[in-house]
Amino acid sequence: MKFSFRVFLALVVAFVMLAAGCGNDDDDTSTIPVEATAQSTETPQAPEPEPEPTEASSDESTDTAGNEPEDMADSETEEMPEEPEEDYSTFVSIEGVDGVSDAEIAVAVIGTKSNNPTGICALDCYTTGVQAYFDKINDEGGIWGRELVISDVVDDELFNNQAAALEVIADGDAFAVFTATLFASGWVELDNAGVPSFHWGIHAPEADGKLSNFSIVAPTCAGCTVRHIPYLVQQGGGTRVAALGIGVTENSRICTGSYRDSINMYSEEIGAEVAYFNDELEFGLPNGIGPQVTAMIEADVDFVVSCMDLNSMITLAQELQRQGVRDSITLHHANAYDHAFVEESGELFEGDYVAIQLAPQESDMQIVRDFLHWTEENGGPTSEQTMSGWVNAHLFVEGLKVAGPEFDRASYIDAANTQLTNYTADGMINATDWSRQHSSPTPDDRTSNGHELECQAIVQVKDKAFEIVSGDPTKPFLCWDNSNTDWAQPEPTSFE
Repeated sequence: MKFSFRVFLALVVAFVMLAAGCGNDDDDTSTIPVEATAQSTETPQAPEPEPEPTEASSDESTDTAGNEPEDMADSETEEMPEEPEEDYSTFVSIEGVDGVSDAEIAVAVIGTKSNNPTGICALDCYTTGVQAYFDKINDEGGIWGRELVISDVVDDELFNNQAAALEVIADGDAFAVFTATLFASGWVELDNAGVPSFHWGIHAPEADGKLSNFSIVAPTCAGCTVRHIPYLVQQGGGTRVAALGIGVTENSRICTGSYRDSINMYSEEIGAEVAYFNDELEFGLPNGIGPQVTAMIEADVDFVVSCMDLNSMITLAQELQRQGVRDSITLHHANAYDHAFVEESGELFEGDYVAIQLAPQESDMQIVRDFLHWTEENGGPTSEQTMSGWVNAHLFVEGLKVAGPEFDRASYIDAANTQLTNYTADGMINATDWSRQHSSPTPDDRTSNGHELECQAIVQVKDKAFEIVSGDPTKPFLCWDNSNTDWAQPEPTSFE
C-alpha cells in the first residue's frame, strides 16, 4: 500500500509532538520535596516551681532530677496512627452503561500495527502496558467490585483510525478507549460520543480542547522555546549545532524552528550556535541523507538536535559513520528509548542523548519497579510505548476512583476533570491539572493551561544502556520554572 501525502503529514505530526522540545512539560511545584532545616531559636521559659512531692509521689511520678518517667514522656509524644487506605471495593449494580457489567469494566484498544513505517513497537507494546497495569489492579481486588478487562484490540492499519473509532463506538462493548495510533483522526469521534479516551502524548493539536481526551502529556505548546535542548547541547560540549526536521508539515517545521530558536536564545549562556538548519528533509529519508551530512561536516557541526522518527535517526547515524564523523558528532533523539534496540545497535548511538516524557526505567521509584514486574509477567517488552500504556491505564483507574462506585461516562469525565488536579501517575510523569490542561498553552501564556514547571527526563546512551542525566535515580526529571524563560541550570526533581 502506498503512503499518501496526507499520511506523511499525520506521521510527522505524531513524531513532532513526541519530540520533547516541542512543548513545556511542567508540574505543581508543591510536589518538590523541601527539607526542613530551620530550628527554633526561642529560649524555653523556665517551668513554674512545683510543690515539693511526698516520698511516695516522687517515686511514682518523677526521678531525682524532677523529670517525668520515660513511659509517661513516651505516651505524650506517641505518633497518631496512619490514616487507613481508601477502600475501592464497594459494589453498586449499574445498568445501561456501555462496557460495564456486574463483573467487569471493559475497554478497547486501538493502535497502529500494520503499515507502521516508523521502527517503533506501537499497538502491541502499548497494549501490553495497559494489560500489565490492569493485572496489578485485578490482583489487588479490582475496582468497585469489578475486574478490568480489554474487550477488543483493533489495528487501525495506519490509515483507518476514524473507522476503527466509529466501530468501537457502535459496538458499545467498551466503557473507554485507549489509543496508540500514528494518525488520530478518530479522536474527534470519541470526544463527540462522550467516550473517555486515553492516548499517547504525540497528537497535541488533535487533543486540544477535548474534555474527554486524556494522555500521558497534556496538550503542549508547539511554538514555545524550551531549555532542555540548549542544556543538552551544553552538557554534550556542543558548540556548532545542526537542527533537523521533516519538511512535509507546518508542525514539523515549528518543532525544528523551536529547537533552533531555543539554542539561539541561550547562545551566550551555553557557548553554542546553530550552524546548520534543515527543516525540509523527506519523511523516512528515502534517498538517504548523504549531502546533508556532508554540508554539516563543512559547517563544523558537533551536535545534532532532531524532530525525526527512529528509522530516520538510524539512517542519519549510519551516514555519519560512513563519512567518518560519527564519533565526533553527538545526537539528540526523541524516539529511541528502547533498551533492546540500543543494546543490539552496538556503538552506533554511544554517547547520544534521549529525551523522554516519563520517568526512565533506571529510576529508583516504587511505581517503576511495579511497572517492570507486571510487564515482565506479561512477557514484555518494557519499551517506552509499554510505559505509555501503563500510565494511561493508571490514569483511567484514578478517574474511576474519584468517580465513585456508581458511575457512567459523563460522571467519570466530570470527576476526572475536576478532581485530578495534581496527577503524576505516582511519580512517572510531570504533574498535570486536568481541570485546566485540556487546552494548549501559548508562547505568550505558558502557565494558564500549562505546567508550573518545564520538565524533561533525559538519559544518555553509555555502554549499550541508558544512564539518567540528572545523576540521581530518585529525581529523574530536570525542571525549570515555567513562569519565565530565564536561563538557569535545571533542578533534579521527583514527582513520587
